[in-house]
Amino acid sequence: MSTNRLDRYIVSKYPEFSRGQAQKLIEKGKILVNGKPAKSSQAIREADKVEVVKAKKMKKVDRPKVDFPVLYEDKECLVINKPAGISVYPINEADKSKTIIDYSLQNFKVKFKDPERPGIVHRLDKETSGVLILAKNQEALDYLMAQFKQREVKKVYWALVYGIMQHPEGIIDSPIQRSHKHRKKMSLAAAGTGREAISQYKVLKEYRLDPKHLLSLIEVRIHTGRTHQIRVHMSSIGHPVIGDVTYGNSSMNRKFIKKYGLRRQFLHARLVEFKTPVKDKQVSVEAELPDELNNLETKLQQI
Repeated sequence: MSTNRLDRYIVSKYPEFSRGQAQKLIEKGKILVNGKPAKSSQAIREADKVEVVKAKKMKKVDRPKVDFPVLYEDKECLVINKPAGISVYPINEADKSKTIIDYSLQNFKVKFKDPERPGIVHRLDKETSGVLILAKNQEALDYLMAQFKQREVKKVYWALVYGIMQHPEGIIDSPIQRSHKHRKKMSLAAAGTGREAISQYKVLKEYRLDPKHLLSLIEVRIHTGRTHQIRVHMSSIGHPVIGDVTYGNSSMNRKFIKKYGLRRQFLHARLVEFKTPVKDKQVSVEAELPDELNNLETKLQQI
């Protein structure tokens, strides 16, 4: 075995893991090199012993009962309409808030290869609402995840951003990496580094909040699925998502809380188009804006 980074080695040895998943396992200390936790960048050599710590089965006890609107369902998968404020995974074992994992465990009584990812095909940020695909069994999960990996899934979001876009349509092609200063944040990466990230936007509507503040409602199709991709990309070009506390405009966010009571980011997964495991059928599923965003958009039109 030639010298290789640990994260790349894991992907080559365990093809069921993406590089991002491998890096997360490494960060959690679930991959050991010679019996010790390591970093993704650690060089692996022939004599090294690499182990993946066996995942503990997710506990089903003392978890809240959850239910979400179902937008599409067949015998292999379903698409739910995730509300804002709901995480895909619990923060830790002590976290008793409702999660998508709870929904999956309560509805899919089957065994998955990774007990910590039961039916989870892809993710949405906690404060992002909209379409989310779940698999009912391991075969469906593998089939759907392969589509995401091969970029065959169409994913469209709606976002309200600060300012007026210079061009009515455009593509942001800028790689993303985890911030070196703040490990919970993402940032743009220098050319040749980070992970490829491509966002294609189109302006749907423009609003004048007041003489000094302009807004744009945009549709964004992501051709890659990086963590915080839309939020990082829009902030990088000076048009942060309204309500985004991590990458957004804090004074504008306060203005929206005070004037409209908006305490979430205006980012919504509007549409997903994919092939179902059943008969390889192409389906397109849409989620209307939730009430809090739809009511806000209506008020902006009246200004």
